[in-house]
Amino acid sequence: MAANGISTLSTKQLRQVAKLDIAQAKRKGQTITEGGGTWSTNGIDDDTKPYYKPNNTYDITALPDTYNGNLPGADDNPNTDGLLPKRPWVAVGAIAAPESISESIDGATLTSLQIWYDGADTSTYIPNATDEGQITQWTDKSNFAHNANPNGGSAKPTYENTVLQNGYGYLEFDGNDELSVNPFTALDGATAWSMFVVANVTDLTTDSGLTGTENGDFRIRIDANGATSLRADPTAFVYANAGAIAENTWHLWSLIYDGSQTGTARLVGRLDKTALTNYTGTPAASVTAGSGTMFIGRDGFDADYYHDGYIAEVIMFNRALNSTEYANVENYLSNKWGI
Repeated sequence: MAANGISTLSTKQLRQVAKLDIAQAKRKGQTITEGGGTWSTNGIDDDTKPYYKPNNTYDITALPDTYNGNLPGADDNPNTDGLLPKRPWVAVGAIAAPESISESIDGATLTSLQIWYDGADTSTYIPNATDEGQITQWTDKSNFAHNANPNGGSAKPTYENTVLQNGYGYLEFDGNDELSVNPFTALDGATAWSMFVVANVTDLTTDSGLTGTENGDFRIRIDANGATSLRADPTAFVYANAGAIAENTWHLWSLIYDGSQTGTARLVGRLDKTALTNYTGTPAASVTAGSGTMFIGRDGFDADYYHDGYIAEVIMFNRALNSTEYANVENYLSNKWGI
């Protein structure tokens, strides 16, 4: 690569940075005529090209240790074998309409994506996405294959696409249906978690549960009076009072838990991108030991809290997203589902 000067650079780190710079210039449609760090005809970046992502910037600490020349440390990419997806571009600010999860979050957070049930992706439904057809598996799109399955019998949700939501189909739960992920070992004693659920409650004459473990962790619950609560553990929760939820209305719930935070553990609950102001209890430093099952369409702790309505998307990270990341994920979901 002597023609562009890369091979003449003194260290592996400088050569890797130069390769990334030259690749970026190519994507911007620039003609490469120079070396030494300026890889365009005029030295001016054109950030209006369609590929350009406004929430990303190059960060040298995002390179694996084998490239950045430093000893492993807290600011280093933990993947020592190569570049991770979206690396070394890292999120630095909120954007109004991210087009994907990967555009919404820091590159390292992608490795913490534990569950992604995407109702808009018909390939995730087993046996198939047939209107009013029962679903025996909702396939997880994360790298961990935490597929959700019914607990047996006829209590299975159905696929609904007669009435689309913003152009997409979703799952319908009739007040008896449920899906579960078991085993789900990442839940056991977890010290951080983030969860997002897009759903619609169609019957508020009874209590409803969207999610929850068998021990009462990570519960999203809606009472018959329209109050809604989000729990990191059985005793600590944030909630909105009666009337917060109306029947036949799509909503977005966000739960961010960080038990490892210095001092008091952190629990952030949000409804439709607005913080829930009422707070009860103090979150524990970790969730209940032995939790290993996540229920979708039911509060796994209170057996009578079944969901009667629709669920369109569920996303979970075993990491506490920062305020920029969870705002971006919320923007991604609200734009996608027209909330």
